[in-house]
Formats: sequence, structure tokens, C-alpha cells
Amino acid sequence: MPTRHDYRIGWICALPLELAAAQAMLDRTHPQLPNAAADRNNYILGSIGAHNVVITCLPAGVYGTTSATATAIQMRFSYESIQWCLLVGIGGGVGISGAKLDIRLGDVVVCEPTVHYGGVIQYDYGKAVHGGEFVRTGTLDKPPEVLLKALARLQAQHMVHGSTAHLIHQQVLKRYPLLQEEFSCPDPIEDRLFVSDYYHRDASDPNCYKCDPAMLQSRYHRTDNKTRVFYGLIASANQVIKDSKLRDELAQRYGILCFEMEAAGVMNVFPSLVIRGVCDYSDSHKNKRWQGYAAMAAASYAKELILFMPLFDVANSGQVDIVSVQESLEATIWENAKQQTVASFYGTSPAPMDTPESDPIKKFKSKVWESPSEYHNTFSNPERPEDIHAISLSHFSSQFGSSDSYHYKTASDTYDSLKGVSNTFSRVGPSSERILEKISPEIDPREVLNIRSSMARKERLWHPWPCDCIQLVGCLDLWFRNASPPLVVAPASGARTRVKDLAVEIIRFLIQWKEIYGSNYKVLWALGLSDPDRPKNALLKSLIFSISKAYPEEFHRTLSRTEIISDIEDKDEELWLLLHLLMSSITNAFVIVDPEDYHFLSRILNLANECYNTSATSNKVRFFIVFNDVTNEIRYPRTIQVPPPPPRARMQNSTLEPYGWKLFTPGF
Repeated sequence: MPTRHDYRIGWICALPLELAAAQAMLDRTHPQLPNAAADRNNYILGSIGAHNVVITCLPAGVYGTTSATATAIQMRFSYESIQWCLLVGIGGGVGISGAKLDIRLGDVVVCEPTVHYGGVIQYDYGKAVHGGEFVRTGTLDKPPEVLLKALARLQAQHMVHGSTAHLIHQQVLKRYPLLQEEFSCPDPIEDRLFVSDYYHRDASDPNCYKCDPAMLQSRYHRTDNKTRVFYGLIASANQVIKDSKLRDELAQRYGILCFEMEAAGVMNVFPSLVIRGVCDYSDSHKNKRWQGYAAMAAASYAKELILFMPLFDVANSGQVDIVSVQESLEATIWENAKQQTVASFYGTSPAPMDTPESDPIKKFKSKVWESPSEYHNTFSNPERPEDIHAISLSHFSSQFGSSDSYHYKTASDTYDSLKGVSNTFSRVGPSSERILEKISPEIDPREVLNIRSSMARKERLWHPWPCDCIQLVGCLDLWFRNASPPLVVAPASGARTRVKDLAVEIIRFLIQWKEIYGSNYKVLWALGLSDPDRPKNALLKSLIFSISKAYPEEFHRTLSRTEIISDIEDKDEELWLLLHLLMSSITNAFVIVDPEDYHFLSRILNLANECYNTSATSNKVRFFIVFNDVTNEIRYPRTIQVPPPPPRARMQNSTLEPYGWKLFTPGF
């Protein structure tokens, strides 16, 4: 029986009918396997040809990019051997009259890189500028090379011998008679494309029988009902398009062939290819009549593509990955590493990494060039769950993440659950409850993390990676192991803007590590949202609230013994005093802060410095602070400051993948 490590292909659907079509494509169905602890997905396992496939679906009634991201992350957490994913289902087509782009209902659109885009575009992600104009920003990854090569081979096969997808479709309907009613091809007369300025007339007439047939677009007659396949740009966003004018405007501006709602949440966290069956024309006349047939058409093409994909030796996949990493390392990067070593990076506070034995950068470099398998064995601990072994830093967001990261309680829910901890309120009196009400932030810190996590995945962290990522990795390694100064100040200006997203990844890594290994540390954070309407003391409240949840006993003990705090009001100075007292009473905490203004940065640095001078908490509370435009004057004793890369380094296409999160072992 296959194990979880024997599956290399993921298949994600958004609707139950898409899942039914996907399940019908399996040549063989495999028994269910237990999920990883943090995985809430429900899987169908099986094989297509010689390939083992993992199929899952978004929660019923839940759509959009965020849900797709959560589903993809959890899939890869359970099935870490999966190398690529197919997003297969239905979408809204762009009907354009013409010989090459005459897209009809039931046709299939496959994402393919274009001159300016990777194959999928998120058209609703950007910024509003002066004059009410919207400027789209960000890019999504293109499909992985192995899928694009299989795509090229399949396209050539179609040119010479034609597609077999329609035969696959027919065989499935014969094999599963219950699917015939919903997944058979409707009458072509029901494929109606109206002109853009003619809107649906009667909401009670979903099939457009009352719409004026004179307003139908003129299209040539197809001699058969076979599905055509189109390759190009697919648009993805958190909204359904039912406006023909908006459809045409976006299609003309970007060259879009199809609209859907999930791909933008997956492309940057999972190497993926998007396949959509056209079930409507993204206009006011859309209905569900073609959904079943379109879903089956897309699934049939996906199966045809899988049968053209190469086979890989799963048992040796770890070594293959290391070899590919070795080939990608450029000599200029290593030369730069020699000139700017991790030890020299710490300046007047040398780090305990002077010997080759304790230097992870030197260790990695020597192991890679000597033996890829030896390197793999060096960083693989047999006592750890296998789920942690193959995790790379640049793809961390597609490896770690529990369902809790996407289904947070509200701040009031958290507050209600906190009131009952150890019955501490019965000891300290009703004033504590009133104080907790006053310090509760408007947005729960976990909800802020959820928002920032979603924003961070719009692009890769540092694309391309700056050359001095080696120093950053060494810095984080020492910080995680409590082997260095307990404060990291990371500037986020210029080429290092993406370091703010790295703060989010660090939080999620620490949470997941704690969940897997049961470590006794706590993770506290206060993250900015770039929201001008957010209260100025929101971060301050967020950090205090996090402490009250993570350290309830210390929190209530502090309140009960401090008369000044007993009458605290919603004032910054009183809140800072409370935070100072709390920080002096807690231990074994990682604190990640993303200040929204210079005043908060200055105060939190002063607070951190005072904590380190207290013997009870020295080296027991560790700060990672990021801030825009941090100047060189911000230096404190026992501080590590990550420098920005030199301008030349921005042109280097270096990568952080070889190091991997598996290198880090957080603890106190």
C-alpha cells in the first residue's frame, strides 16, 4: 500500500462536482491515510497511470484565494513529497469571435506564461492612486518547468494525433452511469453568447429563453462537439465576474482568456498549473447548465496531461533536490560569502560561529560539494517527524500552516476564553476584567497574522534573493538557538522591503515547531497593517494582549500586586508601564514586532534593552524587530542588525533554498 511519501501530484478542486469529476478520473483508488496533526483536509487517494495522485476540495460553500491557500498549505504539510499541483475545475470564459480565440462553453483553458505574466494574474490586487485610478501590482509564479515541458509535449501530440480527452470523458460516463445526467454535453443550442451591452432581462429565466436572440453574437458553426483547448492567461480574484463590459475591458487590457477564484491563492505557495473548463461567459447571462460538462472536460484534459508527465524516483527525491540546488549556486555568491562572513557580520559582538564545526554556512558548503546524500543525512534527524525534513525557506509558506491559521477566533472570543484560565479573576477581583477589556485590541493578533500571511504570499520573499541572505540565515540560526545577542533589528527599506514578510514566516515557523515538538517557549507578536485608521496604540495593546493570553498567571499576578495598574486607563504611558512590568516577569518568549512608526520602534528597543539588563529575564526574551528605513544610528549593546545588501547584490540571482528551515532548532 502506498505511503504518504509515494504521492507526487496534488489535485485541488473548489466544488463538489469538480471533485466528483476528479475522482472519476482515477484508474485505481487507494485506502485513506492518516493526515498530519495540523491538516484538516479530506483526501481522495489514487493513481492515474503510474502516478499517485492526492485529490482534495475546498470546504463546502467556501470559495476564494484564502481558502485555496489554506487547502494547498495543509495538503503539502501531510504529503511533503508532492512536487506540483493541478488546480482543476470550472471558470468563466472570454468569448471572442475569431478563428483562434473562439472560446465556447465546454472548452478548456490552461494557464501558460505570456510575455509579461506567469500564466495567472490577480487583477484585483494593487493600489489606488491619485485620480481614482487603480494600478495592479505584484506577480504570481509561473507553472513549474516539468509541467510546462509536459504541456509542450501534449500540445505537439494534439497537433499530430489530436486530443484523447473526449475519449476519456466518454469512458468515464460509461463507467459511472450516475454521472451521465449532470456531466454529459448539453445541446449546443444552449451555448449562447450575447453582445457585451445586452444584459440578462429576467432573473426568473436562468436559461435565457426570454432574452432577445437577435442580440446573440454571430459565430461560425462547429462541425463537432469536441472540446477545444486554449492556452494563455487566466485571471484570478476574490470576486465573481458577471459583467460583460468589465470582462471585455480586463480581457483587452491583459489578454485574459478565463476568469476564476482560487489560483491566485496557490500559485506562489505551491508549484501549480491551472486547468479550467468554460461553463459560462462571465456575463449577466451565466447559469449552471454547463458546469458539470465543463468540470468533466477540464478533468479529462488533466488526466491526459498526467499521463504525459515523467516518472521520478521518489526514494531518491531528497538527493535530486540537493543536486539541483548545487547546480544553482553561483561562484560569485560564494565569493561574496567569503568576504562577508557571518562572524564578521556581528561587528563588536562576535557570534560563537568562529569554528568550521559550528558554522552552518561552511558546513553546508562543504557537504554540498562533497556528497549530496551526506548533506541530506547531516541535517536529517531520524528522531524528528519526517514532515519537517524537506522544508525549504523560500517555500515555507507552502509547507507549514494549520487550519487554525485561517479560522481564527475573534478578539472577543479569545477574551472570553481567557477569563476562565485558572480562575485567576476570582482571586484578583473585578478590576482585572475591566482592565483586560480596556487593553483588548480591535483586531485579534492572530487575525492580523492571518491578514499579513495572505498579503505576504502575493510575491516570493526577495525575488531575486539578495546576496547577503547568507548573513541573515546565520543570524536567524543563532537567534533561534539562544546562542547570540537576543535582539535582531532588521531594516526593511530598499531591497530588503520583503523582510517584513519574513517576520510573518518566522512567527508561523515558531508556532508550527512548538506544535510538533511540544517546546515550552511562547510566541508573541505585534504586526502592523499599514492602516491609517488603526489606533496608534494598536500594536501596544496587541502585544499586551498576546502576553495576557500566553502568560495568564504572570499577567494577573502583575495586576494584583501593582496598585498603579489597578486603575489603568486607555493611555499610552500606562500601557507602556504595564508592558514593561509584564516583560520583566515572563521567560522563554520569542517576540516579533513590526512597528508602524518610529516612536513605537524607539520605545520597544528601550524596553528590550532594559529587559536584557534584568538578570531574571536576560536571554529569556528574544526580540526580532523589523522597521521601514531603520538608520544606522539605531544600535544597542547585545544587538544584531541585519544590513541592507550592496546595490550590486540586487542583480545576483542567489537563492536561500539550500539552507531550509530544517537547519533551525528554536529553543532556550
